[in-house]
Amino acid sequence: CPGHALLLFHPFQPMAQMLADVYPFPGWIGHYFDNFSMYNRHKSACISSVLITDSRPIYWLADAHAIKTAATNKTAFDKDVDHFENGLNFFGPNIVVTQDQTWKRHRVVANPAFNEVVYHVVWQETTRALADWFSEVDSNEISIHTTQSFMEVIVFHQLTLLIFLRAGFGEFDTPQSNLHTVLNDTLHYSAARAIIPDWMFSLTNQVYIPFISPYLRKMLKAYNDLEAISMEAVSRMRADLLQDSGQKAPEGGALLRNLVQANKNVDEGNRSENNKRSLTDRELLSNIFVRSLFLECY
Repeated sequence: CPGHALLLFHPFQPMAQMLADVYPFPGWIGHYFDNFSMYNRHKSACISSVLITDSRPIYWLADAHAIKTAATNKTAFDKDVDHFENGLNFFGPNIVVTQDQTWKRHRVVANPAFNEVVYHVVWQETTRALADWFSEVDSNEISIHTTQSFMEVIVFHQLTLLIFLRAGFGEFDTPQSNLHTVLNDTLHYSAARAIIPDWMFSLTNQVYIPFISPYLRKMLKAYNDLEAISMEAVSRMRADLLQDSGQKAPEGGALLRNLVQANKNVDEGNRSENNKRSLTDRELLSNIFVRSLFLECY
């Protein structure tokens, strides 16, 4: 493949994502806004590069067949999980940051949970959230065309968060609800959490560093609070499924309900074999957040 460029950061590394607007520079391989122009410039659908830090070859593909081969051939191509697990490994392993047998274990539970019911609920909650927003805009006589771009980002961030809560957890409370508030705080710290190594948190717990220690402690508190509330939601959903009154389940929280039910089915199916294939509650939560992240963004 042509190219032979040198890369300072791995493309999947959080630091590369944060600097994407400014680095690599225009005309360099990997520039965020180049799109397909770099393939046109090199007259190839495959461009080669090398990571400076460990001399790892990295290939950029624009051919559908080649991408399919790289994505599906688990033997020849491994996931670079070490480069993006810190940003996507919310409460533990999930289907995105695992591979081989561990990935199959997550897939057994996650695949049945993401069915047409979940997609229907996501679209239904999206329609509902947008209708509520337009009603608010009309009542306040605010012109959408005069809304500044940064305000639009804030609005759609809140809409996405609301859709995630309703479809994922069945959270129909006001924006001041605990889960909404804690999740909002966690997202505020998400970029920093993705690039700060775990040893930094241990260090600041032992040695007080002005400004840094208080900031990291607030970050940890936000994540711990989110985990506690989410774990409680999983426990409530499991209790509801065990009672199983036979009534039609509410559509809100379809994703959480489906994952807990699929995990319960796997657990019951393998109990006689003494085979631990079901997911822990932390792994369930990790799959909820990472799959919902991509689903709602889509």
